[in-house]
Amino acid sequence: MKILVTNDDGIYSDGLWKAVESLKVIGEVVVVAPDREVSGSGGSITLNSPIRAKKIELGTPQITTYAIEGTPADCVILALKKLVGPVDLVVSGINSGANIGTDILVSGTVGATIQSYSKGIPSIAISVTALKPTSFDAAAEFLKGLIQQSQKDIFAQPVLLNINVPNISRDEIKGIEITRLA
Repeated sequence: MKILVTNDDGIYSDGLWKAVESLKVIGEVVVVAPDREVSGSGGSITLNSPIRAKKIELGTPQITTYAIEGTPADCVILALKKLVGPVDLVVSGINSGANIGTDILVSGTVGATIQSYSKGIPSIAISVTALKPTSFDAAAEFLKGLIQQSQKDIFAQPVLLNINVPNISRDEIKGIEITRLA
């Protein structure tokens, strides 16, 4: 399985690298993320200026990583068309702050996954419901487990999941609730 990981908190985000660590045991992971925080960029794309991509060595060895001067949506478009090629799954996050209700309209985390979902690729936006999370561990563990358990079923067709994990330890999480956007 080839997995593209991006976010809107930027290439240096702890949550992004926690996601990469949890996903690298599942398949080939490639990171294409903004070179800085661009939270609140929604699904915006850059039209009137060049988008620069820089291959960098950062985080986990053996993970191909690009820093992009652009939005999360730019990252996904550039990754799929030029830098990475076809992927089996796109994960955006793990980001700080919940994406709920109409907030998803301005979420760069969700905006990235809308780009990939619209191209027929299963996509997950995942966040911890705190602006300054104490840990990304529970979200990373949940993400890994979801993908491992669902590879053949849920990801057999395009799907967009927006996951919000509470800012608590994995042991404190009492269950999962599946909802629709309200």
